[in-house]
Amino acid sequence: SGARVLLDRQPDSFEGRSLLGQIEHNRGMLFVRVEQPKLAERAFRDAIDLRESLARDNPIEPSVATDLTWSCLQLAVVHRQTKEYEKALALCVQAAEAAEPIAQAETKSPPMLELLQVVHGVKARVLSDSGELDLALEEWNRAFELVPDSTNPELLFGRAETLARQGEYEQALADTRRAKGPLAANWNELLLRARNAATYAAKIRQDENLSEAKRTILAKQCDDLALDLLRFGVEAGYLKDAARREQVKNDKAFETLGERAEFDRLLTP
Repeated sequence: SGARVLLDRQPDSFEGRSLLGQIEHNRGMLFVRVEQPKLAERAFRDAIDLRESLARDNPIEPSVATDLTWSCLQLAVVHRQTKEYEKALALCVQAAEAAEPIAQAETKSPPMLELLQVVHGVKARVLSDSGELDLALEEWNRAFELVPDSTNPELLFGRAETLARQGEYEQALADTRRAKGPLAANWNELLLRARNAATYAAKIRQDENLSEAKRTILAKQCDDLALDLLRFGVEAGYLKDAARREQVKNDKAFETLGERAEFDRLLTP
């Protein structure tokens, strides 16, 4: 192939090293999909090493900084999933260091600002998972300072989950209402968000710091959000699978939703 010829003839050229970095990054993504975190870590680390050397030789090339940032972020996500939070946070810092100079040089170009948003979002999730909710919220807020009118569901639902864990239910619901576009990228993500909404409804009903009227209103809004997410699951085809419908029907997180006729309608093929 052309790629093989390039690597054979010019392995140390910009194009050859870029291609090698992309190959290692793609290998990492493949290992993530087949749930092999150690192999994914090794591949992403090789990609980062290659892309770091390219960045040193090409310090103002946006594509190099972007590629390095993504490899750092993907490895951070792997470490987050394996609960190696310190490693994940260090990679988020490295990702930011790669992206920020280019973002400034490009006079706050939207693509680089959106990439920096993602960096802060990944860091926020790591901090939230490790129980550092105040620090996580600071990172979510930094992400939205970069692009204040963002309607990215990933970022809005992420901040909403952190706010809800802190008992800031109204602010959390406000974030979810701003989300535009697909409400989840896959079934597991959708189920998690719907479960979170239903779980927060249950917590609100037991929150003695809220008045009874406020508990009723906010709990219903969280239940409505859970139903909206499940409705999206129907529209996206995720709930065509009988096993998934049964999974939702038997999930204790949706116990209260089971009393609503719409819940049954959504799970009826």
